[in-house]
Amino acid sequence: MNDAGGGWTVDLRPIHNNCLQLNGYHPMIFVDYIPAALAQLGHWLQTGKIIALDTCRQRHRECSQSIYRPIPGANVGKMIVHVAN
Repeated sequence: MNDAGGGWTVDLRPIHNNCLQLNGYHPMIFVDYIPAALAQLGHWLQTGKIIALDTCRQRHRECSQSIYRPIPGANVGKMIVHVAN
């Protein structure tokens, strides 16, 4: 069927002609590995094999300046803002 406004927008003939396969990927096929992966990453963080980079702001004035007027290169990694004591 040749739909005027639908169908494939990519020419799949090269994939078919070269006997290739077009497969989808979904990360949930690895859901069984998530607990072990988190445990391994936690171990690496605790032993210092990997270092989580972050920038932590605690005072209100410091937070607003960091969020609303970021300076290029002023923050490293994830921005963490403490809003309560």
